[in-house]
Amino acid sequence: MSLAPADRFAGRLALRFAYRLARAWSVQAVPYVEWWNLGRSPARPLTRGGASFGSVFEPRSGTRVIGFELGVVRRF
Repeated sequence: MSLAPADRFAGRLALRFAYRLARAWSVQAVPYVEWWNLGRSPARPLTRGGASFGSVFEPRSGTRVIGFELGVVRRF
């Protein structure tokens, strides 16, 4: 069974900071926030042996992620 929740708004916002250490090397830091929302899926009937005995749906949900990336970069 596939429950297809409704698509809603999603996105990612990031701000990259870089500092050059040497000619080919740098470090970078990236704070970010991501978010997405899924709407409620339509109800689907549950059946067993052809007889319906209830329904199921995926509720509306939202997620927020706040993170920080730190890295070393070498340019060739």
